[in-house]
Amino acid sequence: MSERRTTEQQTWLLNLALDRVSEGIFLMEEGSPCFTYVNQSAADYLGYTRAELTGGMSVFDIDPDWTPERWKTYLPEIRVRRRMTFETAHRTRDGRLIPVEVTSSWFEHEGRAYNMALTRDISERHAAEQALRASEAAYRSLVENTPDHIVRWDRSLHRVLVNQGFARWLGKPAAQLVGGPFGKGHRPESAQPLGRIEQAIRRVFETEVAELLVMPLTGQEGERTIQLRLIPERDAHGVVATVLGIGRDISEIKETERQLRTLTEHSPDVIIRFDREGRYLYANETLARLTGVPVSAHLGREFGSVSGPASAARYAALRRKVGEVFTSRAPAEFELSLPVADREHDFNVRLVPEEDDHGNTVSVLAVVRDITGKKQAEAALRASEERFRQVTENVDEVFWLTDVAKTEMLYLSPAYERVFAQPIAAVLADPRAWLERVVPEDRERVAASVTRQAAGGYDIEYRIARPDGQRWIHERAFPITDGTGTVYRIAGVAEDVTVRRQLEDQLRQAVKMEAVGRLAGGIAHDFNNMLAVIQMQSTLLEEEGDLAPAVRDGLREILAATERATNLTRQLLTFSRRQVYQPVALDIGEVVGNMTRMLRRLLGEDILLETRFAPALPPILADPGMMEQVLMNLAINARDAMPGGGRLAIALEPTSRQRDPALAERGTAPQDQRYVCLTVSDTGCGIAPEALPRIFEPFFTTKEVGQGTGLGLATVFGIVEQHHGWIEVDSAVGAGTTFRVFLPAAQAGGAAPGASPGGVEASPRGHETVLLVEDETAVRSSSRSALTRLGYEVLEAESAEQALAVWETEASRIALLVTDLVMPGGMSGRQLAAKLLARRPALPVLYITGYSPDLVEETFGADHRVQVLQKPFGAAALAVAVRRTLDRR
Repeated sequence: MSERRTTEQQTWLLNLALDRVSEGIFLMEEGSPCFTYVNQSAADYLGYTRAELTGGMSVFDIDPDWTPERWKTYLPEIRVRRRMTFETAHRTRDGRLIPVEVTSSWFEHEGRAYNMALTRDISERHAAEQALRASEAAYRSLVENTPDHIVRWDRSLHRVLVNQGFARWLGKPAAQLVGGPFGKGHRPESAQPLGRIEQAIRRVFETEVAELLVMPLTGQEGERTIQLRLIPERDAHGVVATVLGIGRDISEIKETERQLRTLTEHSPDVIIRFDREGRYLYANETLARLTGVPVSAHLGREFGSVSGPASAARYAALRRKVGEVFTSRAPAEFELSLPVADREHDFNVRLVPEEDDHGNTVSVLAVVRDITGKKQAEAALRASEERFRQVTENVDEVFWLTDVAKTEMLYLSPAYERVFAQPIAAVLADPRAWLERVVPEDRERVAASVTRQAAGGYDIEYRIARPDGQRWIHERAFPITDGTGTVYRIAGVAEDVTVRRQLEDQLRQAVKMEAVGRLAGGIAHDFNNMLAVIQMQSTLLEEEGDLAPAVRDGLREILAATERATNLTRQLLTFSRRQVYQPVALDIGEVVGNMTRMLRRLLGEDILLETRFAPALPPILADPGMMEQVLMNLAINARDAMPGGGRLAIALEPTSRQRDPALAERGTAPQDQRYVCLTVSDTGCGIAPEALPRIFEPFFTTKEVGQGTGLGLATVFGIVEQHHGWIEVDSAVGAGTTFRVFLPAAQAGGAAPGASPGGVEASPRGHETVLLVEDETAVRSSSRSALTRLGYEVLEAESAEQALAVWETEASRIALLVTDLVMPGGMSGRQLAAKLLARRPALPVLYITGYSPDLVEETFGADHRVQVLQKPFGAAALAVAVRRTLDRR
C-alpha cells in the first residue's frame, strides 16, 4: 500500500511538473491527429480547456497549415526520423495566430506508438528578427541616401562596398565600382591625392588607427575639397579586415570659411577680440586702415593705448563696458564718439561675450562700425534705386508699388503706358484710374480682388480696352512686410498675355475639331452599315424578274437615295480624315483649269469668274478628286454668298511662307519647304466676326434651314489637314471673303498611289465555301443571301472568336475569308486574318469596311491576297469583289 501511494505521488508530481513547464505538450497515440494528453501550458496559450482539447480536437483544429493529406505524408517521415523540428502557427480560440516552434518525437512504450509535440511560443523571436531586418533596412537606407561618399576597402584595396553618393560623385553606376581596385573610375587629375589616400589606408591597416584627410579631388562636378575619414573595421578575431572610408564634400564649408576670413579682413567694420583686462587678442586689418597703426602694434596692449593721453578717458569708458559684458555675460550695443588719427568719428559698437565649452566667458568680441560713412550708404542706396529704375523702364512687364491703403501710387514703371495705353500721371493722381481700362464685364471681379490684396495678394487675368482693341492682362500682387512681419507696402506686376491666350484658344479649337472629327467618323461608319443593308436588299429585290413597274421604280429611287446618302458619309469621312487618300504628284493648275468650264455653269451668268495662275507652279502631292472637291466646295460657298451676283477670283501662286511665322523667326522651320497657295475670293456678304471661328465645324451653317448641310467647309478643312496644309480666312461683313489654302509642294519622287476595288460590272457566280465574319446582323444576313443566290456556300460568324471556332471544324472547305475590318470583342478582322494566314498562307482575304482601305494597305502593303470592299455596297459589287479575290489565287 505504501508502494502504491509512492507511485501515485510520483505521478502527481510528474503531472504538476509537466503543467509548470512553459512549453506546450501534446500527446497523440497510434498515429492519430487527435490529442490524448495536453499540459496546462498548451491549454493556456490556445485559450481552450484541457478537456476540450482532449475531447476530440486534433492538429487540424489548431494549425491551419495542417491537412489530412499533409498528415498522411508526415506519419511515415516521423516514424523513420523519430524527431523533427519545424515552425508553424497555431490558431487560438479567439482566432489569433501565434508563431510556434514544434519539436515532434515518435516513440513506442509497452507495445504502443506515441507522437509527442513540444511547442514553444516564438513571437518574441519573430519580433526581434523583424526588428533586426528593419534595422538593417534602415542602415542600408541611411548608407544609400546619405550625401556622404561611403567606400569599404579590403586588404587588397579592392572596393567591397560603395554607396550611391560615391557613385554619383564619380558619375558611374555603383555596380561598376564594386569589386574594382583602388583608384579605378577616378579622374586622371586625382592621381596625386589618390596616392596619399592609398598610403593612408595602408597605414590604417598596419597601425589600426583611424585617420582624417582633407584634400582636393576631382569628381563628376569638377574639383572639390573632400574630408575623408578612414576607420579600421575588425572581424570576429579582432583583426582589421576592412577599412571604411567616409568622404564628405566640404567645398562649401571651406569656401564659407575663406569668404568669412575675407569678409572679416576686408569688412568695413572694425572687429576686435578683448580679454577680461581689455587687451587686444585679435583685430582685423580694418583697425590698421582706420588708425594707421599696424595690427601687431595693438595685440597684447590695452584698448586705446596707442591713441595718446588726450582720449584716454573715453577709451577707459569703453574698457569698462567690456568688463560689464564679462560680468553680465549679456551682449551690449551703444554708440560713442572717439578721436581716430586726429579726426573725430562716430561709431556704433556691439559687444558679444564668447564662452568656452564649460560656459565661462573667455573673451568679448567687439564689432565697431564707423557710422560717419552713412552718407556713402545713402549714395549707394540711390545708385541701387537708379539700377532698379533702369531695369523697370526697359522691360515689358508693368511694376507698381502702393501703400497698404492703396490711396497712393508710390511707383509705376514706364511700361504701363505701353501696355495700358494710359498716361502714368493719371494713375499717380488717382490710384484707381487704371480700372477704367478694364472692360465692364471684368471690372467688378478685378475691383473685388484689389480690395482683398492687403490680406495676401492676388493672381488674376482680365481684359482691358485700348484704342487698338482688347488685350488680356495677367496681374499678380503680393504684400511686402517689414522686420516685424507687418505689411507696409503692396507690390505687383502686370503683363500682356494676349498672345498666350490666343495660342491657348487655338489649341482648344484644334482639340475640339479633332473630337468632332472622331465623332463624324464613327457616325459615318455606323451609317455605312445601315446603307449597306439597304443597298444590298434593294439590289437583291431588283433582280427579281416579276416586279411591278411601280415597285421597280421605287427600288431605283431607294438606290438613288442610298447613293446620295453614301456621298454624305464620304463627306463625313473626309472631314474625319478616314476617307480614301490616294495622293499623286499633281499639277494643281491643270486640275483647276479643267474645272473652269464646269464652274462657269455652276456659278451662273450673274457671277464673273476670274483666274490667275502663276507660271511654273511646282507639283503638289495630292489626291486629284479631293482637290476638285476643295475647289467645288469653296466655289459653291462663294456663289451662295453672292445671291445678287458678283465676282469670284481664283489664283494659284508658289510661296515659301510657313504656317507658324514664329518658327521661321527662330530658325526651326524647314528652310526648303515650298507651298502652293490656292486663293478663292468673292465679293459676297462676308462672314460675321462671331461666326468666323466656327465656319469649319461640321453641321455649322449660317444658311437657312434646307439650304445647306454644314459639311462643305468642314470637308475642305479635313482634306487640307489630311494633305498637311492649312487654311487662312479673311472676311468682313459686306466686303466679301477670301480663302487661302496652302498645300505643300511635292518632293522629288513623291507619289503614293492608292488602290481600291473597281466598279461593279456584273454578278459572277461561284461554288466555293466562304467564311463570312460581320458583327452587324443585318449586313451579314444580306451578304449571305446575295452570296447564296450566286451559288456560294456561306459559313457565318458574328465575331473573330466564332470565326476561329468555325475554322477549327471547317478549315478544309473554306476557300475565302470575308471579314469586317473593325469588330468589337477584342480581336479585329485584321488580327483574325493574321491568325488564319499563319495556318494557311494561301488563303484569300476580302475586307469589308466603312472606314478607309488605307488602314489595310498601310498594314499589308501590296500583298495580293488583301482586297477591300468599301461599305455600303450592293449585291453585284459584293459578287465581283468575291470572285476577283478568289480568282487571284
